Amino acid sequence: MIRLTGRWNPRNLGHGSATTNSARVELYTRYSFYGMGGLEFGALTPSLVGRGESWTVPLVLVQSVLCCALCLRAMEWRLGRYPQPVRLMLAAGGLSAVLILGLLVLTGTGTETGEWPKDGGFGALLMVLGGFGVASTILT
Repeated sequence: MIRLTGRWNPRNLGHGSATTNSARVELYTRYSFYGMGGLEFGALTPSLVGRGESWTVPLVLVQSVLCCALCLRAMEWRLGRYPQPVRLMLAAGGLSAVLILGLLVLTGTGTETGEWPKDGGFGALLMVLGGFGVASTILT
């Protein structure tokens, strides 16, 4: 347990330690974005399979992996270690837009009256897909 928490221990911040407050913020930010990618896939998969749209699960997996990779490269670019990930940003943003528009079209045409579904699952799907796609694109 000491190895896991030693990085955050205040005694490790002084004299000759490589761990600084900026390194802590960078570590926290990286793992927050990685966690969002896993959460996106884990939260959307049961909902998509339950709606009978299981063919979209591989697309959501690819979108979450692309967005996580974009977050990694964007953070490295902000720190001056890599060039700006323009192609990766276009790929992740394009796939996010295709998924969101496809979900809107499929849901809008799936009802006989043409009204939007009244359940909260549809809004959650849009919020998660759009939120992570936009958040990772904003980093670049």
